[in-house]
Amino acid sequence: MLSAQQAAWGAKDPLREKFTKEEKKLWTKEEKKMYKCCYDLHGIEKATYTMRKLFAKRKAEADGVPLESEKKPAPKKELEPAPLINSSKAVSERPSGQLLLGGTLDFDTVTSSKPALRNLWTYHRSLTSVRVAYIATGPASCHTIAITDEGQAYAWGRNKHGQLGLGDAKMRVHPEHIRLLANEKVSVAATGRKHTLFATAAGDMFACGSNAEHQLGVGGNVTKAMIVGGSADKPQLEPCATKPSQVGGFGSAVTRVSCGAEFSAAVDCNGLLAMWGKPEYGQLGNGTTGEYIAKAGKVDYSYVESPEIRALQSPAGDCAQVADVACGNNHTLALMADGTVFTWGFGGYGRLGHRDGADQMIPKALADIGPARWTRRQGVAATMIAAGSTCSFARCQNGVCYFWGTNKPSAEATMSPKAVSDLSGWQVSSISCGNSSTLVAADSSVITWGPSPTYGELGYGDPNVAPKSSTKPKLVDAIEGIKVHMVSVGFGHCALIAEDNDNTRQLPVVEGANGEDSGISGKKHARSD
Repeated sequence: MLSAQQAAWGAKDPLREKFTKEEKKLWTKEEKKMYKCCYDLHGIEKATYTMRKLFAKRKAEADGVPLESEKKPAPKKELEPAPLINSSKAVSERPSGQLLLGGTLDFDTVTSSKPALRNLWTYHRSLTSVRVAYIATGPASCHTIAITDEGQAYAWGRNKHGQLGLGDAKMRVHPEHIRLLANEKVSVAATGRKHTLFATAAGDMFACGSNAEHQLGVGGNVTKAMIVGGSADKPQLEPCATKPSQVGGFGSAVTRVSCGAEFSAAVDCNGLLAMWGKPEYGQLGNGTTGEYIAKAGKVDYSYVESPEIRALQSPAGDCAQVADVACGNNHTLALMADGTVFTWGFGGYGRLGHRDGADQMIPKALADIGPARWTRRQGVAATMIAAGSTCSFARCQNGVCYFWGTNKPSAEATMSPKAVSDLSGWQVSSISCGNSSTLVAADSSVITWGPSPTYGELGYGDPNVAPKSSTKPKLVDAIEGIKVHMVSVGFGHCALIAEDNDNTRQLPVVEGANGEDSGISGKKHARSD
């Protein structure tokens, strides 16, 4: 009503227009008294304003027009939910192809200061009689799992704790069929330092390896004490399962699994996230490190012994579905269906991306990556995540890849997500971070980098004529032009799934376990721990 009056009176503010003598003559005795009282206390402007407001209210009541203060406020326009760009549903079809291997074959000694004598410095074919659709290793892992397009699982590498699921504790240099899972159609897998997780097409979970920190999530009746170190006089014993044992469920069918060094995570088809194992740095997201004094001079942890659900919700409040999970050695990333990324656990070197190095006991959303309406800077939703031992990656909806943390502790850390300029313009299809090496599949190329020491996982070729390492992303010339569907890099070794074509078939094949193949180098390359 006041805006209508303003237009009629032609005044900038009708409530502050001074009264004329003619107007004052029409006032009642009470109105004159009120004006004088207000004038004496507050001056002419306040008195004018008060009386104008009083007259406006009376006129509005007489005309039956509600005052602006009495009008119901217009309902706030609610933000529409962000479109879900990720899915936690099972991937029914994946591109399959030839399995390529690179890096060390000395799986038992690669993490020590002993020289690694058997290394594949260029990528070699393996398992040539089958088509591989999924591969898994991790930043703390010295073993690898490959899954064929028919759901059969193969394992190789270190096996001191039975983590290969082959029923024994003998190391395997070459892939061996896990016959104990032959009746299951395996869809995905993940590896930790001493354990392995499998998920089947039916959504069941299996685990094998060490259960010393309850990273398997199985009951004690399926594990047995194994000698894993120590001396003859005082052997080191750990509860281990050398055969894949079923893990108890926590929701619906499991579609994603990931392993940290001594903890595990899984996502079901409805987007529920569960975690279990060692909580030392808060990597389980349950608000605690679980640390307590077991006895004088000994610290122990309250392990989470079975899958425990972690409820996450995007800051916008309209998405509670987890699409994927990725675990570093001691930190965790969760990708929400709307593109939000949560991180928690060990914060050293900025691997959590929260602009500081503090440990995070509960999941915290990144402020720089996610739906545009609440993120601080980029305003882009993530579609892929990866975790290394001390770093993290995300590929976003706009195709840009972001990195935070460090892959070299002596170098300056990146404390928040930063675009990887060397990957600008590439169509990235797969990213994997190992202990310190990174592999990226993009278009029909593979891009790798990592500091010394390396063992051939970067694929640059003969170390006598080619660089062993690179601090900047570098093309792998030997397989340039070959489409690679998936990459996975662990501690000093890697696996790739390459398109099966004439160019791929020209690559050398890994032959024998004793180094007869020309691609297995005897050049010493010691790791300093």
